[in-house]
Amino acid sequence: MTTRVADDIPLVKFLLSKTGSGIRHKKKGGVVLRDFCNRKSGARLLLCVGLSIILVPSLMAQTAGTGALTGRVTDSSGAVVPGAMVTATSLDTGQSRTATTSEDGTYKLSLLPPGNYRVRFEIAGFKVVEVPSAKVNVTETAVLDRALEVGVQSDAVRVEAEIETIQTASSALGTVATAATVTELPLSTRNYTNLLAMSTGANASVQDASLIGKGTTLIAVNGGGTAQNTFLQDGVVINNWFSFNTGVEGVSVGGFAIPNPDAIAEFKIQTSSYDAGYGRNPGANVNVVTKSGTNTFHGSAFEFFRNTVLNANNWFRNYQGLPKPVLNSNQYGGAFGGPIKKDRLFFFGSYQETGQKNGLTGYGAASATAPPIPTGNRGKCPPGWTTLSQCDSAGQAFVPALAAAISPQAPCNRTGNLNNTTSNGGIQVQCPNGTVTDPLFNINPVAISLLQLQFADGRYLVPSSGFDPSGPNAGYALQNYSIPAIFKDHNGMGNFDYLINAKHTLAGRYQYERDPLKAPFPVQNALQQGNFVPGNPIITIKSNHSALLRLTSILSSNFVNEVHAAYQRYPITNDILTPFKNSQVGITNLRSGTDYLSGITIGSSSGAGISGGMSMGGQYQYGGTVITNQYQFGEQVSWTHGKHTLRSGFEFVRVQDTPNNYGSPVGNPTFSRWADLFIGRAGCAAFAGTGTCSATNPGNTNGATGSSITGGVGGTITTGTSIPYGWRITDLDAFVQDDFKLNSRLTLNLGLRWEYDGWATEKNGYFSNIWPSLINTVPNPGSGCVINGVSIGAGAAGTGCSLAGFVVPANYKGSLPDGIYRNTINHVVRHHAPWNDFAPRVGFAWQPRANSRWVLRGGGGFFYEMIPGNNTGNNGTPLTGSPVITGLTTASLANPWQTAPVIPGPAGSYGFTPRWINLTTGANSGIAQQPVAE
Repeated sequence: MTTRVADDIPLVKFLLSKTGSGIRHKKKGGVVLRDFCNRKSGARLLLCVGLSIILVPSLMAQTAGTGALTGRVTDSSGAVVPGAMVTATSLDTGQSRTATTSEDGTYKLSLLPPGNYRVRFEIAGFKVVEVPSAKVNVTETAVLDRALEVGVQSDAVRVEAEIETIQTASSALGTVATAATVTELPLSTRNYTNLLAMSTGANASVQDASLIGKGTTLIAVNGGGTAQNTFLQDGVVINNWFSFNTGVEGVSVGGFAIPNPDAIAEFKIQTSSYDAGYGRNPGANVNVVTKSGTNTFHGSAFEFFRNTVLNANNWFRNYQGLPKPVLNSNQYGGAFGGPIKKDRLFFFGSYQETGQKNGLTGYGAASATAPPIPTGNRGKCPPGWTTLSQCDSAGQAFVPALAAAISPQAPCNRTGNLNNTTSNGGIQVQCPNGTVTDPLFNINPVAISLLQLQFADGRYLVPSSGFDPSGPNAGYALQNYSIPAIFKDHNGMGNFDYLINAKHTLAGRYQYERDPLKAPFPVQNALQQGNFVPGNPIITIKSNHSALLRLTSILSSNFVNEVHAAYQRYPITNDILTPFKNSQVGITNLRSGTDYLSGITIGSSSGAGISGGMSMGGQYQYGGTVITNQYQFGEQVSWTHGKHTLRSGFEFVRVQDTPNNYGSPVGNPTFSRWADLFIGRAGCAAFAGTGTCSATNPGNTNGATGSSITGGVGGTITTGTSIPYGWRITDLDAFVQDDFKLNSRLTLNLGLRWEYDGWATEKNGYFSNIWPSLINTVPNPGSGCVINGVSIGAGAAGTGCSLAGFVVPANYKGSLPDGIYRNTINHVVRHHAPWNDFAPRVGFAWQPRANSRWVLRGGGGFFYEMIPGNNTGNNGTPLTGSPVITGLTTASLANPWQTAPVIPGPAGSYGFTPRWINLTTGANSGIAQQPVAE
């Protein structure tokens, strides 16, 4: 048998012309490999495998978007029929592929687009047999055997035949979901990932139908993690690098575009023992194929809705006399496709609009513990005020009433939480009860101004419990809020397929998705219900652009090449829309130029027998952008030769990621108790008489023993940065795979994969690290060392200083002070990402008996895990310090940012790419005609 290679591939022609023996040139039609790879020579076989990788480079080559058709042709006696022509014609587009049976009667058509095919078998001396419809699924090899009857070719026999229900040609385990399955099963958000749990070995979370958003399901397979899966669409990876490696979205972490069910032709989840064509992660491979246009026009229109009036109320809300939370959802759209030119050019388009209004999700529901603040007008006090006379008359009346209300159990008693004999920066208030000794209260003016913040509709930012402070729990009460969050999703797709000629097909895919969310509570995700009070809304906008071009070339009946280029863009913005500023209440801004109310949190202990906290103001997670660009280029080739089907390929992936968390400078001071907030600083234990907590906090303050050191002003203080990162990542992968049909009942799947999962570098070298080995080369700094104006130790300035130990990447563009080491690579660790990550794969599929309904399969191999960008961002060194400070006695509500010098430490180390060893065995049984047990 000879293999013809088209002469329009210059690299192939040049390299083959240099190979020597076994290759001859023709003036027309290219070059012919004459039995070169047929000869029984181990060296020649190895050279052929090597050439298949070199001549057809493809990165991370995938078969995720295609399937295959194979089988054996025999005569009526069971003898094999070599040389028979097998033609498969797409029922949708009319495109045909042909193959010729080998000496053992087998044929194989590889890299077939999924769909239904009319299959024709013909050879001289036998009647023509035609199978009207044979289904090819994504990633699967369908088996269609046929027996021919002796006769003339003009006698055609039409045969209804079934593709084998169980896979007999592959060790991979998985489940295919058809378009009917996706559209007909009830899905609360029409998200196909909700169906992933149907596959054997998959463990998926139950989707909470009350959550807002796209409702992507987390899935783990065979003991793996939910972040170890690879999602592909039309043959290319769509995982967002800067993500949790799932489709689930976070504040600044996006997922990937979800096609609506009316745009999905089918999808498959492979759970184990997949071949060397798959990599990136050791978990599941989820392969989605979107629809194409056909020779007939077809379309659909739909609307799905949910409404509050159709819902039942929660028993607890009924008991409390609360109404049903709002939960409305509308999803509507349509799909349409057909021919632009019959048998040549096709189009398909779809659009889905989603609108949700949800008061049950964490974005729309919250609980907070409110203090017994006096009801009514709280008055106004000017920013920076120091004496009560500066406030208006309502404010002058409010402050003493507040003092009486917030002293639990015994207003103005000496043991009261806020009793203090000295002002220490606070406002000393005469108690309403003037008969007790020392009737003074010390309340921080910043805290009073915070309580006076008022919305345009008259509501106060900090609500009152409305209860009597002499009653249960000293008047503190838990309040529940339900304010609907609003989510929209605009999702469109456009596909085309162009049959250039009998050998070349060009396909294009583009999807756009944009989903803005407006929510009243700034939680980090829909699952989390926080302690926020109303008035701190957020808005996030996550967008997805996904484009693909793929050229499939049939170079001969047994030689198919596929090349693709893909691009994904994931822009994300998020902001908090709090209307108040630090300057309104007298809080120092964490960073100049950033003036909006810091995210103040009061801890879960009110000190009055009730648990629960309260949060208000900006949150450091919000206020930022992330733009991720992903470029992919790949190619793969399939060559069928006798009992072997060889595939090889490579893929190149380049990622550009630019996060800029400009919201971090709001800072988030935390107080363990309301009493700490009211005095505006850390307290110390109560004691009789006068005394001193510390030099900066004298006197008997709030009596909160837990707040003196461990929980005064402090909590999370994030400095953030205005300098955006510029992450750059390069990934390379290559593979060779041989599916060897040893006999009619045993197929071996043998492969080798190589992966280079590059580590993230920063385009400007904005990294630093500390290497202890460099620190050890110099003595410890002596006393009095001063660096950049900061004194380290006491004594004479400038003695014993050294910056030895600090390291910056090779691409750092600034000048370096003495002692700082410039690395030889663009990272702050000592070596590159591993170049030697090879992953051998072995699998088998065996039928114990001929025509058996049982198939035993098994496999094993190495699998590597790509580290997602969200981990890189969390573990990398920040551009500026982001310390968490607790219990600073020098800090106050007016200036919570008084921190000790930040002492840098070594960054997280990148040692190796995690490697997993996967071994699986299983059995499939075809029961009756269609059902399958696995």
